[in-house]
Amino acid sequence: MKKSCCPAESAVRPDNKFKIIPGEPVTDIVCYGIGKLSSCPTARYQFAFFLLLRELLKIGGLFFIYEPRFS
Repeated sequence: MKKSCCPAESAVRPDNKFKIIPGEPVTDIVCYGIGKLSSCPTARYQFAFFLLLRELLKIGGLFFIYEPRFS
């Protein structure tokens, strides 16, 4: 059986609040190197994934996207 790198209490499930550091809830999301949203379908899929993740985990903080190639 393959062991997970994350503890069981940090599983991403709607009924379980996701925590990166025990005792510290996720408040913000930062996405690096996503790609150019206007011309890259993969970048749009990643962006949509992060929006869904934010909704699922009920993260009300800030959402940052950085793409060094276009900054």
